[in-house]
Amino acid sequence: VSHGGGMPGVSTQMLIVPEQGVAIVVLVNTWSGEVVNEVADKIALGLLPDWKKPAEPGPAAQAAASVAPPADMAGKWTGEIATPDGRRPMVLDLRSDGLVTIAIGSQPPAVVDGVSFKDGMLDGQVNASLGTRDAARFRYLLHIDLHRDGERLYGGTTAIGNIKDQFIVAGLTYWTDLKHAH
Repeated sequence: VSHGGGMPGVSTQMLIVPEQGVAIVVLVNTWSGEVVNEVADKIALGLLPDWKKPAEPGPAAQAAASVAPPADMAGKWTGEIATPDGRRPMVLDLRSDGLVTIAIGSQPPAVVDGVSFKDGMLDGQVNASLGTRDAARFRYLLHIDLHRDGERLYGGTTAIGNIKDQFIVAGLTYWTDLKHAH
């Protein structure tokens, strides 16, 4: 039994093997699932001689991760992101083939990666800029976490520090509100 978690600057992993009476909890001060999982696996290998690292998802599982949106969500969603420097227009395009793009302000559309649709939520990340003074202090990716309510998508767009090129990760969330443009 296992469960992991994290937020900007920290990651966790808990692994319990009831048959062996083993519980492993790993807490790290970095936002990297790879690091926390590697540490948990090394501890498990030391405690459980027959431990096998869980298999990485194969190409079929990775392809399934970029799932097409539900048919009634496909199309363009328009609205804005509220920032301390003013509102930014936003267009989110959910194509029926699974490609999702986002355009903020006058920027060209950028592809949203790691998109998932589950329980009325849309989740993904994109390399785009908000053009705000507060987020300009660090390099970041935008994480989109939007809830669907009929013809509306709303929630947070978070500027999260790019963990690959800096030690301290920061996150700033901005209110996002979009309407289905059909």
